[in-house]
Amino acid sequence: MPRARTILALTVVPLAFACAAPSERPAPVSLAFGSSEAPVIPTVPPASLEPVASTPTPLAPPRSERLESVPAGPASLATLLERAQPPERVLQEVSYETTALGETHVLLGLQTYDSTKMWRPVDETWSLALDTSYEDFGDVVGLEWGFAFSKDSGERGGASAIPGGTETDDRCQVSLDFYEVSIGAHRSFLRDTDLRPFVGAGLDLIYYDAESIYYDDPATARVRKTHKRMTFGLYAHAGITYQFSEDLQIGFDLRQVFGTSQTNLFFNGDLDYQRASLFVGWGG
Repeated sequence: MPRARTILALTVVPLAFACAAPSERPAPVSLAFGSSEAPVIPTVPPASLEPVASTPTPLAPPRSERLESVPAGPASLATLLERAQPPERVLQEVSYETTALGETHVLLGLQTYDSTKMWRPVDETWSLALDTSYEDFGDVVGLEWGFAFSKDSGERGGASAIPGGTETDDRCQVSLDFYEVSIGAHRSFLRDTDLRPFVGAGLDLIYYDAESIYYDDPATARVRKTHKRMTFGLYAHAGITYQFSEDLQIGFDLRQVFGTSQTNLFFNGDLDYQRASLFVGWGG
């Protein structure tokens, strides 16, 4: 009977221990019934418990490596790695080539008429003009157009002041308003330099308003005659332009108008003239 109690106690005690601590269940124990030796129960040391950090540790940023440090591999992998690298911005200087030349000039010149007898004393007068030219470097010549204006009045006296007059006290008062519109061809030479010669030629349209009053006596008007007419002619000019700055120009222009024909006042003549001008312009 005491032997049976001992065997029962050895069976119940481990079972109760296993129910009380299921998380630390020991290794199974083999009991041999009828053995008088006490069973050996292996012990497992509890896992060490470490305190958990209150704040998570930040992840370290990924380490960027140069492409040269990546070992050579398949071509597709190298291509992907190259695309993954940050793009490099390269500043490249861009130069533009000029392929056209456009200029606008304001001209101030002395205009002299060929028919001095017809227009004296206004046969020499100051003229104000504006012209524009444009030419593409791929073309032989370009296009030009312009406008000119002059206004003058004066008096002449003497025996030749009146047609057929012989008195020394004869005199004549003449006034002339002159308007000119022109269009033609233009050509510049040495187009890519600062000092550029040029030539041009084309068609002129001239409108004028002239008045003449003749006196054979200082106190008595003999005759008064007025003409307002339009005429056509041709022109040619040449000059040189200096590109003073990127947009500013200065230069000289010499112009000849010919082929006009008019009967004006009491004289037969024309409106042909020469004009020498200085100009300031912009463009280039």
